[in-house]
Amino acid sequence: MKRFVLVASMLVFVFVAPASADVAPPNQFWWHVGCGWFCQHYQPPAQADEAAKPEEAATQPAEVAPSSRAQPAAATAATEEEVGAQPEEQVAAQPLVEAGERAQASVEGAKPAKKHKKRKHEKPKQEEPNPGGMWVGANGGGWGPSEPPEMAPMVKYVRLESGNTKEFDSFQSSGIHVDWDDWGPYVHGVSSLSDAEYASHLVSVIEADPSIVSVEVLNEPEGNWFWGEGANSKANAEAYARLLEVVYNKVQATFGGERPLLLGAFEEGSSWGDVWWNALKQKNAVDGVVVHPYGGRGIRAQSALGNRGEVERAHSYTGKPVYVTEVGWPTATKFPPTSDSLQWTQPEQAANIYGFVNWARSTGYVAGVFIYGYRDAETNGPAQYGVMTHAGVKKNGWTALKQAAEGVACTVCS
Repeated sequence: MKRFVLVASMLVFVFVAPASADVAPPNQFWWHVGCGWFCQHYQPPAQADEAAKPEEAATQPAEVAPSSRAQPAAATAATEEEVGAQPEEQVAAQPLVEAGERAQASVEGAKPAKKHKKRKHEKPKQEEPNPGGMWVGANGGGWGPSEPPEMAPMVKYVRLESGNTKEFDSFQSSGIHVDWDDWGPYVHGVSSLSDAEYASHLVSVIEADPSIVSVEVLNEPEGNWFWGEGANSKANAEAYARLLEVVYNKVQATFGGERPLLLGAFEEGSSWGDVWWNALKQKNAVDGVVVHPYGGRGIRAQSALGNRGEVERAHSYTGKPVYVTEVGWPTATKFPPTSDSLQWTQPEQAANIYGFVNWARSTGYVAGVFIYGYRDAETNGPAQYGVMTHAGVKKNGWTALKQAAEGVACTVCS
């Protein structure tokens, strides 16, 4: 039945998906689950659509499932041939400010190997580190050619999911470094994947764009909401350990010291993460671990902080640098909470973002923070995590993230 649903969803996408990304469709769940992996492998790169996380998919009247965070526009690959600028809407202007900086991370255990020539237009223009050497960025992608120059004054890192080198280049040409979330096919658990095929797929994308700074090996692979029943089983955790080792060896052998960082999904610091880490801790298989510490729907004061305990545990258990590649606070105050967060006013969102980035920088072991996300997934629903509205109007959070990246005082937090 699951196989039937997956195939059916691909067919639905082929016949009903918009031919152009000029207007971002409001619901990308079936694209993301049904076509993402298929299209990545069987369409030419220039045509491949970027898969947005199903997390922010459909508008729901009540509680939003864990798949409700995604930015729908990020489901379409942002090539100039495919995507036009988003239409402007006249709404109240929000505060603006200027540019953030970047950081550079070293690769552990890198060995010399065949050299790969980097295309000049891929190399980001600014090389100065963010204050404290921590990457500060946002989840983005799929909003058209205006997105990179619009994001560049705010942050110098972006988390993208498409695997589309034209989209990667568009950000890099604006001075923004790319963390590639190679999210995976979202099928029947990690154990259903072919390690060798997946590793070869990863290498092919890196060869096409060697300036990617980091690669996340699968997105939330322990999550039943993406990977099906039993995704968080011991068998799938062990399968993830094997996959990480195969990927590391393949990428290291191909690129050596020029390879991007390879990041493993520790996620909630659950026993699932413990299992795969214990299988690999004596080996070189990851350069850092990934967590998504959304604040939850409990006590409001604690939710405002994000789940910092999750971050702390990931580092204490593994000893590795921690990359927070998703954390955010939605601003749809007229709607109920999402599955992972309460709703916040725009000044509250700004204060939460600014506070989390500064706390993460103070730890000394958080190597990167990517705020979720660049724009709201929808205009009339709870998944409004963006630091900009769906129409492209800056919220207070845009300025707060920019100022946090720069290490200056927040002027819009309350």
